[in-house]
Amino acid sequence: MAANYPHFVLVKIDEYIEPIDRGDRYEDPLIEELSKRDLGDVTGGGSQLDGDNRIEYVCLDVELANLDEALSLTRDMLNKLGAPIGSEISYERNGEDVVEPLGLLEGLTIYLDGINLPPAVYEDLDFAAEYEKIDAALKAVGAGELRGVRQGNEETGIFAYGDSADKMAAIVEPLVLQIPVLQNARLAFKRRDSSKEPKETRLPILKA
Repeated sequence: MAANYPHFVLVKIDEYIEPIDRGDRYEDPLIEELSKRDLGDVTGGGSQLDGDNRIEYVCLDVELANLDEALSLTRDMLNKLGAPIGSEISYERNGEDVVEPLGLLEGLTIYLDGINLPPAVYEDLDFAAEYEKIDAALKAVGAGELRGVRQGNEETGIFAYGDSADKMAAIVEPLVLQIPVLQNARLAFKRRDSSKEPKETRLPILKA
C-alpha cells in the first residue's frame, strides 16, 4: 500500500460484468479521477464466481489518501458511473469495520427461454439485432440500458439497468410482439425496495 494512500477500501459491485468491461466502465474512469487530484488509486479488481463458475459480482481494491474527500469522490464517481443497488463499499475507520451501501440504479434481468419455444424462433434468431432493439427501446424513453449477456444451457440472461426496474419491464413487455425470442422470458426485478412484489414475471407465449 502506497504511503500517501494509507486507507484500503474494498468496493463490491453487484453486477454481472466481464473483466474488460469492468475496467472500461468503472476502474479506468475512477483511476483517472483519483489521479487527477492525487487522492488515490485502484490497485486491483476481480470477479466472484458462483457455483456454476459464472460471475456473481465484482470487486475493486482501492487505496485512498483519506476517508473524507477521497472516499466521497470514490463513492460519487461509482454512483455516477452506474453502480447498481446492492453494491457496497467497505473500509476501516478508527479501528472499526464500516460497510456502506453503494449504487443508485435498479436492475431488470431478462432470462430468455432457450429450450421451449418453437424451433423456428431459434433458427431465425439474429441475437445481436434483437439485443439492439431492446436496448434502443429502453434508451428512447430514458428508461435504462442493456449492459451485458450471460449465456446458459437453458436460459440466456440479458442485464438492464435504469432508475426503475418496473419502468424497464413496462418497455420490454410489449416488445414480445416484435421480438419472438422474448416469448416466455422470465423477468427478474432488483429494486430499491426489496419487499416490493412481484420479484419475477413471465412474458406470454403468443398463439400461432
